[in-house]
Order: sequence, then structure tokens, then C-alpha cells
Amino acid sequence: MTKKRRPLNYYKSVVISVNSSDEFEALTDLLEVNNFAYSIDDVKMKNQSSAARDITENRLKEEELIKLKSLVLEQIQDLVTITDLKGTITYVNNAQKLILGRDIEELIGKTTSIYGENEDFGETQENIVKKTLKDGFWRGEVANYDSAGNLHIMDCRCQVVNDNKGNPAVLSGIATDITKYKNFQNAITASEEKFRSITENSADVIALTDVNGIITYASKRTIEMFLIEPDKMTGRHFTDFLDNSSKKKAVEAFISSFKTGTGVKNLELLMKKNDGSTFYGELSGTEFNTTGEKGSLVVIRDINDRKENEKALQLSLNRWNEAQKASATGNWEYDIESNQYWGSDEAFRILGWDEQFIKGNNNTIPSSTYEKILVDKEKALRPLLELIKYNHPFDIEFEIRSVVDGQRRFMSSRAQLEDVSDGKPKKVYGTIQDVTEKYLNNRALIENEHRLKSIFSYFPDKLILLDSENRIVLLNHRIKVTTVEDSIGRPILDVIPEEFIQPLSQTISRVIKTGISESFDLETSPDTNIRFVNILIAPVKIMDDVSGTLLSIRDISEQKQLQKSNEELKIQYFQAQKMEAIGRLAGGIAHDFNNIMCAISGNISLIMGESSLENSCTEYLEEISKASERATQLTKQLLAFSRKQIMDPGRIDFLAVVTQLKPMLERLLGENMVLKLSEKSTPSFFTGDQGQIEQILVNLVVNARDALPESGGVISIYTEKFHCLNRTRVTSGFLEPGNYSVLSVLDNGTGIESEISEHIFEPFFTTKEVGKGSGLGLSTVLGITEQNSGYIDLISEVGKGSEFRIFFPSTENAKSQQKLSTTTTRADSSGTETILVVEDDPMVRKLSEKILRKQGYNVISAASGIDALDTIKNNNYEIQVLLTDVIMPHMNGRELAEKILEIFPELRVLYTSGYTRDVIAKHGILESDINFISKPYSIRELGEKIRSLLDNT
Repeated sequence: MTKKRRPLNYYKSVVISVNSSDEFEALTDLLEVNNFAYSIDDVKMKNQSSAARDITENRLKEEELIKLKSLVLEQIQDLVTITDLKGTITYVNNAQKLILGRDIEELIGKTTSIYGENEDFGETQENIVKKTLKDGFWRGEVANYDSAGNLHIMDCRCQVVNDNKGNPAVLSGIATDITKYKNFQNAITASEEKFRSITENSADVIALTDVNGIITYASKRTIEMFLIEPDKMTGRHFTDFLDNSSKKKAVEAFISSFKTGTGVKNLELLMKKNDGSTFYGELSGTEFNTTGEKGSLVVIRDINDRKENEKALQLSLNRWNEAQKASATGNWEYDIESNQYWGSDEAFRILGWDEQFIKGNNNTIPSSTYEKILVDKEKALRPLLELIKYNHPFDIEFEIRSVVDGQRRFMSSRAQLEDVSDGKPKKVYGTIQDVTEKYLNNRALIENEHRLKSIFSYFPDKLILLDSENRIVLLNHRIKVTTVEDSIGRPILDVIPEEFIQPLSQTISRVIKTGISESFDLETSPDTNIRFVNILIAPVKIMDDVSGTLLSIRDISEQKQLQKSNEELKIQYFQAQKMEAIGRLAGGIAHDFNNIMCAISGNISLIMGESSLENSCTEYLEEISKASERATQLTKQLLAFSRKQIMDPGRIDFLAVVTQLKPMLERLLGENMVLKLSEKSTPSFFTGDQGQIEQILVNLVVNARDALPESGGVISIYTEKFHCLNRTRVTSGFLEPGNYSVLSVLDNGTGIESEISEHIFEPFFTTKEVGKGSGLGLSTVLGITEQNSGYIDLISEVGKGSEFRIFFPSTENAKSQQKLSTTTTRADSSGTETILVVEDDPMVRKLSEKILRKQGYNVISAASGIDALDTIKNNNYEIQVLLTDVIMPHMNGRELAEKILEIFPELRVLYTSGYTRDVIAKHGILESDINFISKPYSIRELGEKIRSLLDNT
């Protein structure tokens, strides 16, 4: 039956009682209302008759129309204000209370100046009234203040309202709160500034050249990419920064680009940094004309970054696919010419096809295959045909029959034509989503009270519906009560735990009073399974009156625990950042410090070797030598802490190391300290650097000694094998399951407080008096341990002493890595051969010359690789040994050696450096077949190393 609708103003009053939701929908449909509120008595609902007095023949009186208009105004969310012609307020709507918090009684009878003025806005309330009276209409932004004094920016429209005779009667104004919009505009402005800053600091090198290829401008990125300041690049030809193998390719490309005007795009070249090292870059250039002078605009990009971006793009695509799965939304395309569909994996899964079908058909199916699953083909396909014919994008819902189980499911799909500037579109692009659950939920909303209770009952949170007297109207079964039925009608305070009563009653009172939702977290009694809950209290409104509240109680114990874990992770992360920063500092000073110490210790050794030296001078020099050794050891500690020492790994037995060092350690401790090696100690093998392991043992014993009183104490050491069954937490990380070699150092001293133990491995942290400790001992232990892939565990109790345990992955079953030496060393390190010394540090170069000449060698020196090659080419030298620094400007030691070996194939090469391990490793010097001596070196070490190279093949 066709419904005959009548306008709302045909009814004076309507009293309605319905028996079902179908009747209610029909009636509201008839009345043509958009917003309404209703209640259903869930206990006493009875069949009642409905009555409506048709007043079709009697029009509403004027006063009743005004009331109806007023009712409409009360529903508007903007501020509505009516004043007389002098600006005195005669009417405001409820939005004044909701937005500005002002009561109607506070505003009626006042002028509009009560809203406040702000000097940032040009028009005052008084001027607005004047201009509105003058022009009949005014619009602009004004500043209003709410009852709490907060500023609201309003978009205000004012106009004059005339009476029946056409004379001005009142002023009406509607104001929209645009404070959030203004804040959003400000945020956009700030974002644009940030974007501008980013573009001015491009990650690529941007340069300008003249027609001859001379660089006239370069961006700051040259510092990082080419290791040179931009102003030092200008004036040079751009090919100066290309490897010889790429120069011809680049020049030809630019010549061609000038001829054709096409420019150079994505040209891959081998580029050269200022220090001589090379890297692959991508170069793009185009003809550039400014102020009448032609040139080129060149953009250089590091290809490695581009590769990383490609990986990031792939990751983004993967995330996009995962996002489709998570949101259960797929995308599809329809090829108009081939009449075939393409769909993403998620789209086909939504439609019911399995993984094998998707991959077997390359995500493509003909239209006939797709149409087989449609329940109503006409409804599903007509919008597609209209889209293709009339370009009307569609948003439809349709029903399918799953190919997997035959179940009917409801789909939602949106689509639009391919956007082409000319020609005929060839494709349709769309999305698809399974809305079966949404469809069923919508249908459930119009079903009876039993369905509503069912949904309410199985909601994951605990839900309680209260009336205005705080009596229970409805609750779900997650609330632990004797029976749900017995709880209906009882006060909420009778059925909740005692600790909930006070905060809950206070919050409910505020929500009923203000009509604004509130929530709070609450810690429950320790004897409950749930430790933390979040309670949300929301007002239940009928029309504008609060008729009750809805309580939602959620277990947030897991969230609280996760929040606590996140805070702990932040602390660990910041600590790791601090340690890494200090590590970089330690590694950074190593090179210069090692060069200085090499010059100091070497020259002292040369002086002390003079036979004419007086005894008193010898004593002074010995003290200087001791200080030099201490400084060298301090550098090694810094490098061990920063995990940048050069390692010489081998197979080590903890017990053998302890046994060998025990006499020296006893002398170190003194007579009143007892050092015990446990009889239960067993051999335990692992791979590591023996010098570093000895350093660990000495530092731990010294640390234990300092924890003992001056009267004496006992330090115990034992070694053992340990098998870890499960992932176990230790102080420096987690032990993974496996076999470990363990060294333990115990003392019966004062123990360590927890506040101190948290920082004990930090560099320069010490509890000793000034001058009695560097604070690097335990930091060094940690650095060496981690460098050798080990772990540390600290067990300490105040008053009962401390135990440090070192774990290294065991190599008990591995074959010995020790090799028998095939080299021999003469007792006399002197010789007469010719040695080329290449060293950029003048102090170290002069020292090396003196040492080698004193031992009888013929020495030739150079300050750089380029000088060394020039010296060889310009002189008829026969060189047997090359002693070269690894890191030098323009040409490193490895490159120099390769060039000289072309001239002298039998040449012996000895590399040296004071840089840290990671820097040297980048130049290929830490390989097993490379001869290397670390700075600072002694006269004996250098002489023996040179002699060993010459005497052995």
C-alpha cells in the first residue's frame, strides 16, 4: 500500500503508543521527522491504542507556530541570538549553554557586549549592531568568551528582521563556533613553514654549472655526500668529483642534452668524494638559463638512499595489503574492453574465493565468472552500466552467494570511472567490503527488546543501564550477581564492590547534573583477578533531559602493564643512546691520542737508549714512560668500553687464564686480601681475545678489592660450564638457550645498593673519592664482554657482598683454532734493507725514521700516498718494505700498496693505524692475511715486526 504523507504542521498534538518497531517506523515515516527520541518500557509495555487529533481544517494559530519555530531553533547547534534594535538580547537558544556555558537568564536583557570584546578583532559588538542596521546584513568573525573565560572564534551572520509593515523590528544573529577551524588553519600554516624548511635542506646535492661545466653553486648536502664545503666546490669542473671511469659517460650525456634539450635523467655514475673514496650516485641535469646566461641545473642523489626508499615503498605496499586485511576492505578494477575483473587478494577473499583460485587466475576473472555469485544481477550490475554510460559514481550494497559454503553475504561497493583528460575511459576502479555484520546489526536495531537485551548481554565490557534514581534497568551477564532478574530495580550501590561506591556515586551525580560523559580508572582489591578497570559513565538522554546513565566497566589491567613496560623500554632506550654517544666520543679521540702517545713513548725509548744519559735523567724518563704507559692503557680502556678495540680472537680456557694470572693478582691485592680459586673450577673453552679476557679479570678483581674494607677480605674466583635451558634474563640482556663458559668473581664486601647497581656499568660513574678511580673499570668489562658476544650478570646484597658472572658462548666441542707459527724472528732486529715510510702525521713519521735508521735500515719517507708514488717514480730506489698508515687524505694505505706492488711485486707491506677497529675494517685491513701493527708501538715491536716480514715468506 502506498503511504500518503502529510506535513507535520497538520497535527496539533500526537500521543503515540506502539506495539512493535514496524509500527513505530511507519508512523515516523508518515510524520516526516528527522530527529526524535523515544523510550520503550521494557517491563510493563502493553498494547495501547494510538490517537492523533487531525487538525487539518484548523490551522495552527500564530502563537503555536512561534512555539514550533522556537522548538526548531532549540535544536540548532549554532548560537541563535535575537536582540532589539539597540542590541539588547531578547532571545537565545540552548546552544548558548552547550557552547559558551551561559544560562539563558544570564543573557536575556543584556546587550551583546556581554559576550566580551577582543582587540585582535576589528569590530566591536556595538559597531556590529550599527552596521547591521545600516546595511541590513553583516557577516564577519567575532570573539566571544564562555562562562569560564575561554575565547571562542565565531563566524557571525546578523540581519535585520522587519515586521509585517516592512519596518525593522529586531536583529537576529546566528554564530558558528570556528575555533577548531582557526586552530586547524594555524596548524596548516606551521606545517607549510616546516615543509619550506625541508625543501631548503634537500637530501640531494643540488648544483648549478655554467656551459663549460664549472660549478657555480652547490647545496649544503655536499658536506655529507662529498665531504667538502659547498664554497670549495664552486669554481671546479663537475667531473672533478667523478671517477675516471665515469667522466666520459657524463660529458657525453651533457653534450647530448644541450643539443637535444632533453636533459640528463637518472644517470648512474661512480662518484668521488673529497677524500678519494668513491660511491655510486644518480645524476640528473637540465639546461638552466638565468639572467641570460646558460648553464645546467644538476641534482645528485645517493643511490643507496634510493634503494632504501624502494625497500620502504615495498614495505608500504606490504603494509597496505595488511591494512586491507585488517580493515576487510579490498579494491577491484573492471576492464571495459576485455570485460574482465581484477581484484586484490582481499577483494577475492571477501567474495569467497580461496588463495589457490586467486593465484591460479592471476587475480583476474571474466565477467561471467563473477556474475555467477550474484543473487540479484540486475541490482548489482545496473549501477556499473550506468557508471560506464553516464559517469555516475556509485555506492551500493548487494547480495552474493559465497562460492565456498553457499552462504549469502552482503557486500558494499563504491566505484568510479578512470580519470582521463581525453578519450574514452577503459577502466572502472572500486572498493568492496563485506558488510554482512553491519547489515545484520542494522536489522537488529529494529527488532524487539529481546534482541536488544541479547546484544547488551554479550557486549565484551560490563554494562549497566541505570534510571534517573540510579536503579538498575538492564545489565549484561558479565556482571557477577546472583541472577540478572533479581538485580533489576535495585540501586546500583547494592551490587558493586565496596571500593567502587564512593567514586562511582560522585561521578554519576556529576554526569546527571552536567549531561557530560566522564570516565576514570580504578585499582581494585588485590584478591581479584582484575587489577585495574576503566569505568565510563555516559548520560542517557530523552530529548534534552537526562533520564539515566549507562555504565561501561572495562578491564584495563593489560593496558596498564603494557604502559608500564613501555616506560621501562623508554628508559632503556635513552640509556642506550647515552652509552652510544659516549662510545662514539671514545672512538673519536683514539686516533690522535694514539699518534701522540706513539711519538712520546717512542722518543723516550730512543733517549733512554743513549749510553751517555745521566742516571738522574734516566729516572725522570722512566717516570714519563710509566705515565705514557698509563695513558696508553686508558685509551685501551676507552676503546674496550666503546667496543672498538682491535681483537685477536682465539680459543681460550677460563681456568687457564685465571691460573696464569693468579700470582700477579695476589701481588696486586696485598697481604691483607685473600684470593681463592675454587677447587670446583673446571676448564671451560670459548673464543675470544686473551688480552681482553685478562683485562676483564684484572678489572673485576680490582673492583672487588675496592669493595672490601681496609682490614682485609676474601675474593673468590671459579670457572664452570653452564647449560641454559630457557631464555634467561641477566643484567646485560637475555641468555639464549645453549652452552656457556662462565667466570665468577665474588667478594664478601659491603655489597651494592640497587640505586647504584642501575648505573654501575655506565662510563665515568664511580662511588670512589676524587682521584681514586676513573669510573671506566666496569664500563670496560661490559664493553669487552659485549664485543666478545658475552653477557654479564650482577648479583649483590647490601652487607653480604657481590658476585659478577661473565658468560661466553662455549666452544667446548669445537676444534682448536690455534695455529703453529711457521715464522721465525731473529734476536737482532737490525737490517740494511730499504724501507719506505708513508705517514701523514709528522711526529710519528719522524719517530719511525729514527727507529729504523738506528737499527741500520735505509729509510725513505713521504707524507702522503701521492708523495710516495712521486718519490718512487723520480728516483731509482729498490724498496723491500712499505710501512704505511691506513687512513690518509687523497689515497689510503691499501690503495697505495696496490699501486707500489705493481712496481715491486716482492714488496713486503706493513700497515699501521691509531684509528678504531670499525674505521680500519672499512678499508679491508683487518683481514687474516694482512700484516698490521697498532699505534702506539714500541721500538722493539716495530723492529721485530719489520724483521719478521723480511725473514719469512
